[in-house]
Amino acid sequence: MEPKIQALSPDGRFAISLGGFLQARYTGALAEEEPHTSHFGAPRTRLYSYGYVHSPDFRYRLMIGTPPYSQQVQFFDAYMEVRIADELRLRGGRFKIPVFREWVESARLLSSIERSPVTLHLLPGRDYGMMASGAFRHETVEYSLGVFNGAGDAATVDSNMIPAVAGRIVWNTTGHAIEGEVDFEHSPPSLALGASGYSTMKPRDSSPSPTGEILHLREHLGGVEAIFRWDGLDIAAEFMLRRRQERELSEDVGGGYLRITQYLPRAQTSIGARGSHLTGNRGSSPVRSELEAEVGYYLEEHDLKCAVDVGAALLGRQRRQERFFQAQVQVSF
Repeated sequence: MEPKIQALSPDGRFAISLGGFLQARYTGALAEEEPHTSHFGAPRTRLYSYGYVHSPDFRYRLMIGTPPYSQQVQFFDAYMEVRIADELRLRGGRFKIPVFREWVESARLLSSIERSPVTLHLLPGRDYGMMASGAFRHETVEYSLGVFNGAGDAATVDSNMIPAVAGRIVWNTTGHAIEGEVDFEHSPPSLALGASGYSTMKPRDSSPSPTGEILHLREHLGGVEAIFRWDGLDIAAEFMLRRRQERELSEDVGGGYLRITQYLPRAQTSIGARGSHLTGNRGSSPVRSELEAEVGYYLEEHDLKCAVDVGAALLGRQRRQERFFQAQVQVSF
């Protein structure tokens, strides 16, 4: 993202840029032909500052905002990154745990109004840690590998579960990296394949349960991804699985999605569809199958866009039906 508000020191050794975005959304849903949800909200407000100190190789980023449909301001990102070479960058602080393409991708750049249900349920969120990342052979291979305090602020595991080791690798088979979910640039044929995951556990010296028993918890998560882009067409698929083990019991929750988006430059519009499925192997595991269609209008690409989404879902093992409608306006700078 090119900064629109930026200040440079006279000698060019220091820089600070400001940016942010706001989403305003309406969501309505019918469950079994009865009104289920109807509300307006601001799912995301973000304000960030980024730049460099001493030289462009020493970068920083700070981001604050509100969680979905909340008025409580909190820190999201706070990190420093040192570029040693194109093949190696070192980052320390608080930032996204690098798993899943749809999670690593900024919400500002999504073609859909929201991430898929399976990603929302399994994404780990952010945490404090250290990470190495880089690219080889002119971005043909990209990687991220880090160690974090835990499984992230959005994960379902106990907050005392440490450490978490996470990583992601992407092979851009044609040498073209893919960023954003709408192709405004009429890209040549590009295919990216990737895999990511994390592993974490609860230490043996953890506090015992109310029964006096020491709990041994482990959680492993993995996913594979593929995205194809060519001349305004994007096709993406991702499949993910999380396994949590507690003593002799284990729960598997997983699923995937398939998304197709076509950008129409003359109309400054995208049309798309996405199908997704989330399920687990235990009776208490979430189950949701969803099919949705979306139209987006990009007055200033992602800086000013409107999107409308309609769809239907089957919920739970009883397969209750839900139909939904969403409309969203995004303004960013």
